[in-house]
Amino acid sequence: MSIVPWKPLDVPGGRVVGTMEAGTLDGKPLLVFHPTPSSTLFVRQHADVALRQGVRLIGFSRPGSGGSTMTEPGLRVVADDAVRVADAAAVERFAVLGFSGGTPFAAATAALHPDRVSAVGLCAAVAPLPLDEAAELEAEKRHLSGLLRLDDHALAAALLAEVAEEDAPFLDVALAASQALTLRDTLADDHGVTTYDSLDFDYAAFSPPWDVDLSAVTAPTWIWQGTRDTITPMAHGEWYAAHVRTATLVPRPGLGHLGSFEAHRDEMLATLRDAG
Repeated sequence: MSIVPWKPLDVPGGRVVGTMEAGTLDGKPLLVFHPTPSSTLFVRQHADVALRQGVRLIGFSRPGSGGSTMTEPGLRVVADDAVRVADAAAVERFAVLGFSGGTPFAAATAALHPDRVSAVGLCAAVAPLPLDEAAELEAEKRHLSGLLRLDDHALAAALLAEVAEEDAPFLDVALAASQALTLRDTLADDHGVTTYDSLDFDYAAFSPPWDVDLSAVTAPTWIWQGTRDTITPMAHGEWYAAHVRTATLVPRPGLGHLGSFEAHRDEMLATLRDAG
């Protein structure tokens, strides 16, 4: 597998953005917006499908995650970082793919930079999430704190044990081990101290009003949503379909949150590769 290791990118304001690439490094460029919580290491998990489909995955960590400097939350700052990452990679036009917590940022990039984005893919999309509906954030932090006290083997085993029934067929030992490493990368600062800045950034950005108008998206857009997804139910995908004029909502019958992505990786990358 072709992987460009993690490297820092200096951006305005004295910040750093952590980047990584995977797949066919001379293939069609696709900027990847990782889920929550996660980091740019997410792209390593999909180097295999990117090689099969001739796609160059370009990933970067959002503020507070995976070596990227924390800053004031919002969709716009990530969208602008995305273009800086593309510039650093010498890429003019690119498709975007967001999974779960990465979807609002992928859509925002297309809305703010229509001249740069050729196609949009949103899988297990996250619609605006009012702060009163994000009250589970503190409980999630406590849960993650318990997981992080485990060693790598036990952490992977815990991820396997707690996966939802509908997603269990798509989480094997290798993927769980990779997720465990990514989780540690996401929730540790430069000194290895646990931090939840990445969660705080994303949840604050998810809260309305959003600082980007998604009706400005002009690129062809696909919304792939599992019909058994209990984390981001179908209503989230329907919200995007109502706000993005170029959107096509594609239900994934019988699939949950993880399955909606893992079961259709080749199809999604091929669709975005061939669009625009």
